[in-house]
Amino acid sequence: MRFKNSELPWLRDGLRLLAEGGNNNMNIDILSKRVGKAKTSFYHHFGSKKEFLYRLAQYWEKFYTVDYIEELRRIENPRKRLKELLRKAYSGMDRDFASIQFKELALTDDKLSKLVDEVEKLRLKFIKDNLRALGMDEETAILKSKGYMYLFFGWSVLHPVYSGKDRSNIDELETLIELFIFSK
Repeated sequence: MRFKNSELPWLRDGLRLLAEGGNNNMNIDILSKRVGKAKTSFYHHFGSKKEFLYRLAQYWEKFYTVDYIEELRRIENPRKRLKELLRKAYSGMDRDFASIQFKELALTDDKLSKLVDEVEKLRLKFIKDNLRALGMDEETAILKSKGYMYLFFGWSVLHPVYSGKDRSNIDELETLIELFIFSK
């Protein structure tokens, strides 16, 4: 999945705008002002808001799932990988509230739904594979990987983090996930 350099400012700012307020907040006039470009530039790149949202979901998949996983695979210890996943995801949570917004948008768009499902499968598989590497059986690893994600997103909704704000409660979330994953 490749992105033109001229698309990137639209996608970066679009993801932030979506994360801040969902599709209702995704106003092309506001986005154009944030990017510092004319609306015609937006329509030149994406054609429509619907196509932009799909391209935005592809950007989110690439930079906040595929690239995260690729980077984390360089860590040899699976337990450390999972801990770093949590820290990395939480540090990007101001952008990854988009996950919640994309899930909502996917309810009414089949094309987007397929992409969102694929992202979720990639994320769950990565967590499950690391749990399996730690000796968990398949069934338990599947259930615990889902619990990991649910706990993470639930925590994130209840304890929102935005750029520049204190992220110190990550330690408490780490402890909760450790207890959940490694308790019998």
